[in-house]
Amino acid sequence: MPSKWPPAATRRQVISAIGAAAATSLAGCLSADGTRYTLRSRPETGSDPVTLFALEPAAYAFHQRQVDDEFVESLLEELRETGAVETIETPLVEERTSDENDDESDYVPAYVQSDNESGNENRNGSENGNGNEFSRVRIDSEPITLDRWAVWMEPLEKLPDDAEYVTDPDAPGDVPTDDRSALDAEILDEVTSTAVSSVVADTEHADLPYPRRGVVFFDPLDPADSELLPEAPFQYALIEPEGHGTPDELALRLHVEKAAVETTKYSHELEPVADSTDGFVEHVRSEHVATKFSETTLSEEMATILAESADSSSAPMEYVEEGARSEAFDEILAELGLADAALPEGEEITSWYRYYEYDDEYYEARYRISDLR
Repeated sequence: MPSKWPPAATRRQVISAIGAAAATSLAGCLSADGTRYTLRSRPETGSDPVTLFALEPAAYAFHQRQVDDEFVESLLEELRETGAVETIETPLVEERTSDENDDESDYVPAYVQSDNESGNENRNGSENGNGNEFSRVRIDSEPITLDRWAVWMEPLEKLPDDAEYVTDPDAPGDVPTDDRSALDAEILDEVTSTAVSSVVADTEHADLPYPRRGVVFFDPLDPADSELLPEAPFQYALIEPEGHGTPDELALRLHVEKAAVETTKYSHELEPVADSTDGFVEHVRSEHVATKFSETTLSEEMATILAESADSSSAPMEYVEEGARSEAFDEILAELGLADAALPEGEEITSWYRYYEYDDEYYEARYRISDLR
């Protein structure tokens, strides 16, 4: 299987990395005019269309990943068997900002392959000649409100006078979890990290929606499995968070409450698109592949750019130019339909995604413009 983009870091990793990342990015991203252009291609050696566009679950929400490793797989199995499945708060397919409208979301094109016996009918009732049916995962979303338990930490300016609080002398950056179950320890770690992130970002944490503020007990999380409910085992905590932008000490108040939680329901359905591998390849080329490069027609400079964009031997997979772009880079961007891509007003970093074919291998490209002046 080809490697995906690096998985999203946990909040704790983000906080710990902010200090190093800030210095590195400012030193490495600034050019004479402050603009940096980056092209990344994956997988490193290319892929076939069936593998590249196969459905792989997006990063799981806390309630999906903490209870049962098989939970998400059961959702995928339901989708494959019935052609439909619903999820709460996050879809099974990665969301990305639409190229056309920054306020709208798109979904990574993802497909499911069904292995049917020769001669069986597919979902449309047509005969499937080679035992392969390919369906695209289509997603609709709607806002809903659910009554659910929520756990979150409120950052405080200081502890109340004479307040009793918990702290961990051996790990001052964390809320003590030694006497907690594995689930409760994960919940406390998650809500603490989320609160610290808001402090670093100078965000009013209590104003965030519940799913962004802490942990919500969406299915399959069961309130009966947590000793944090229905009454918090402690009210206050004092930690010494690590990372750039964090205070030396941070007072926290633990909230445990049942609330009307505003969230999103995602309805996934399979839409048949091809009943053979050849048909699927043609579909992908028509719907998703922006261009076809060939080593025999590319200039040496263009071939070097594509090679470096997918080479991880000595550095991250990326090709970078700063200031004025080279003619070869501009030619590649034009082929990808990105010649006119520009930072929206007020934005510092924006990315665009495209797919391309290169000597019979398929790649996903991410083009990013950053201006950190």
